[in-house]
Amino acid sequence: MSDISQGPGWWQASDGKWYPPEQAPGATPTGAPAGGPPPGYGTPPAYGAPAGGGGGGTDVGDIVGYGWKKFQEYLGQIIVAVLIYVGVVVVFSFIGNIISSSVDSIFGSLIFTFLQLVVSSAVSIVLIRAVLMVVDGKQIDTAELFKTDNLGPYIIGSILVALGATIGFILCIIPGVIFLFLSYFWNFYVVDKNMEPVEAIKASIELIRNNVGTVLVWAIVAVILTFVGFALCCVGYLVAAPVVFIGNAYLYRRLNNEPVAP
Repeated sequence: MSDISQGPGWWQASDGKWYPPEQAPGATPTGAPAGGPPPGYGTPPAYGAPAGGGGGGTDVGDIVGYGWKKFQEYLGQIIVAVLIYVGVVVVFSFIGNIISSSVDSIFGSLIFTFLQLVVSSAVSIVLIRAVLMVVDGKQIDTAELFKTDNLGPYIIGSILVALGATIGFILCIIPGVIFLFLSYFWNFYVVDKNMEPVEAIKASIELIRNNVGTVLVWAIVAVILTFVGFALCCVGYLVAAPVVFIGNAYLYRRLNNEPVAP
């Protein structure tokens, strides 16, 4: 501001004072590109578009490639986590078969099925935490893996998903398959976003509804990889399962427009 003009572009306001060009009405702020938003500001990526920061896109090749790469980087830790998960599931399935053959009570069978679901949930939450650490570029922390945070909502979520799938299968199978597909990422939302079970299921449905093609193709490939792993016995499964689990976490991050570790 000055009582007289200081050069070209200076302008006189209604108060009789002279002001520099950058303070003129409608002038582009210093440091901001003309005709556009200020630096660092822009339109956020479209919902479901790949996020920045490491990794590639969301096609099957990117997902499998990323899962394989991280499997090799975290080889020992991931295999141990998968072995624990498989071991617990197999043991409880074996016990369940014995109990089912010796217990005539439907109530008794339901109680054991419930306990089996609780135990498998407590183990699978460890896997979810592990693969999230992997895609976030963190070292797998054993203490973090086995903490009890979110365990209650996770178990309730497992029960709700199992009930929803059961009802769907009773209603001519296809509704059950659709429900399982749409709730594919519910467990990630519980562990990663601290969501309540129903909220997590809704979030998964919304995410997949906006990315049906991508998730459907990956889900089919994941099932094929898992079955091939089983066909190749234990060694094959110990490779296929981690790649699928890591791939799930990778796709979850990418579809939520969140970065992944390179």
